Amino acid sequence: MNNYIKYSCRFLVIFGLFSCMISCSKESNEDASAMVKVALRNVGHQLLSINQDSISVVKPIVKIENSQYQLSFEEQLEINPDSLIVFLKNSFQKANLPQHYLVEVLQCKDNEVAYSFQMKQNIEKGIVPCRGRQLKKDCYLINVRFAKRIETNCSYSYIWLVSIFLFGIFGIITFFYFKRKTKVSSEENSESFTFIGTYKFYPEQNKLIKEAVRSVFPKKNVNC
Repeated sequence: MNNYIKYSCRFLVIFGLFSCMISCSKESNEDASAMVKVALRNVGHQLLSINQDSISVVKPIVKIENSQYQLSFEEQLEINPDSLIVFLKNSFQKANLPQHYLVEVLQCKDNEVAYSFQMKQNIEKGIVPCRGRQLKKDCYLINVRFAKRIETNCSYSYIWLVSIFLFGIFGIITFFYFKRKTKVSSEENSESFTFIGTYKFYPEQNKLIKEAVRSVFPKKNVNC
């Protein structure tokens, strides 16, 4: 296999891996954000349900920063800290989200923190104050900040598609390379030649061959 084939293969492999990493990273971030929004919307629905509110809606979940999201409501509601803790924990577990996060319940009127707690994987190490104290009916915003960046696994189907594509290109290049090499070799072997010392002389092409060295003589018209 010559240098052209080698460099082509290296380029295809590097290009494929680079494209896959970029796509996976983008896909991973989008999937993680979507999962968080679904989980928080479910929490909002549960909070409205225990407030006997079946009319108002949960506003669109807002991504404030890379790992911070905000849940808000159309109408005022009461918030029971115990219920909020359970709803968040269960919803995040079902969505396979990290169990290390900080929650702040803000008052809409002044953005002051009405209640907050920190949850960790090990519940005993979390900080959960003032449980059991009901927050009176008011307008609230619930901010959730994850301690670490949320990641999801890249789609293996995409990786397989890239791999198949690369192997396909490699196979085509290799096929045509060896087909051309075989054709040239077959032509040389099928042509009649005469030995002149260590050279092979092909009279039909006026060509001398010695291993990889070729000498071609221009044809001349011979007038009889």
